[in-house]
Amino acid sequence: MKHLTLWTMVCVALLSGCNNSEAKKAQHLASLTCESSREHRTTEELQAIGDACFRGGSYTKSSGKKW
Repeated sequence: MKHLTLWTMVCVALLSGCNNSEAKKAQHLASLTCESSREHRTTEELQAIGDACFRGGSYTKSSGKKW
Protein backbone atom coordinates (compact mmCIF):
# COMPACT_ATOMS: atom_id res chain seq x y z
CA MET A 1 0.00 0.00 0.00
CA LYS A 2 2.84 2.39 0.83
CA HIS A 3 4.44 1.72 -2.54
CA LEU A 4 1.21 2.54 -4.34
CA THR A 5 0.85 5.80 -2.42
CA LEU A 6 4.46 6.73 -3.11
CA TRP A 7 4.10 5.86 -6.81
CA THR A 8 0.93 7.97 -7.05
CA MET A 9 2.66 10.93 -5.41
CA VAL A 10 5.60 10.67 -7.83
CA CYS A 11 3.27 10.53 -10.85
CA VAL A 12 1.28 13.53 -9.65
CA ALA A 13 4.49 15.51 -9.08
CA LEU A 14 5.76 14.68 -12.57
CA LEU A 15 2.48 15.54 -14.25
CA SER A 16 2.10 18.83 -12.43
CA GLY A 17 5.68 19.72 -13.39
CA CYS A 18 4.88 19.17 -17.06
CA ASN A 19 1.89 21.50 -16.86
CA ASN A 20 4.03 24.12 -15.21
CA SER A 21 6.61 24.07 -18.00
CA GLU A 22 3.89 24.37 -20.64
CA ALA A 23 2.38 27.34 -18.83
CA LYS A 24 5.78 29.01 -18.56
CA LYS A 25 6.40 28.42 -22.27
CA ALA A 26 3.02 29.92 -23.21
CA GLN A 27 3.65 32.90 -20.94
CA HIS A 28 7.08 33.44 -22.51
CA LEU A 29 5.67 33.33 -26.05
CA ALA A 30 2.89 35.75 -25.10
CA SER A 31 5.46 38.18 -23.69
CA LEU A 32 7.27 38.55 -27.04
CA THR A 33 6.59 41.77 -28.93
CA CYS A 34 7.39 43.11 -32.36
CA GLU A 35 10.43 44.87 -30.88
CA SER A 36 11.85 41.62 -29.45
CA SER A 37 15.21 40.54 -30.85
CA ARG A 38 14.97 37.90 -33.56
CA GLU A 39 18.50 36.56 -33.05
CA HIS A 40 18.97 33.06 -31.66
CA ARG A 41 15.21 32.37 -31.47
CA THR A 42 13.33 29.13 -31.99
CA THR A 43 10.77 28.79 -34.76
CA GLU A 44 7.96 29.12 -32.21
CA GLU A 45 9.44 32.32 -30.82
CA LEU A 46 9.88 33.79 -34.30
CA GLN A 47 6.26 32.93 -35.09
CA ALA A 48 5.09 34.64 -31.89
CA ILE A 49 7.12 37.75 -32.76
CA GLY A 50 5.69 37.76 -36.30
CA ASP A 51 2.16 37.40 -34.94
CA ALA A 52 2.75 40.30 -32.55
CA CYS A 53 3.99 42.48 -35.42
CA PHE A 54 1.04 41.53 -37.60
CA ARG A 55 -1.48 42.29 -34.84
CA GLY A 56 0.24 45.62 -34.23
CA GLY A 57 -0.06 46.58 -37.89
CA SER A 58 3.67 46.78 -38.52
CA TYR A 59 4.19 43.71 -40.65
CA THR A 60 6.64 44.04 -43.53
CA LYS A 61 6.84 41.34 -46.19
CA SER A 62 10.24 40.14 -47.35
CA SER A 63 9.57 42.00 -50.62
CA GLY A 64 9.67 45.24 -48.66
CA LYS A 65 5.96 45.99 -49.00
CA LYS A 66 4.39 47.17 -45.76
CA TRP A 67 0.98 45.78 -44.79
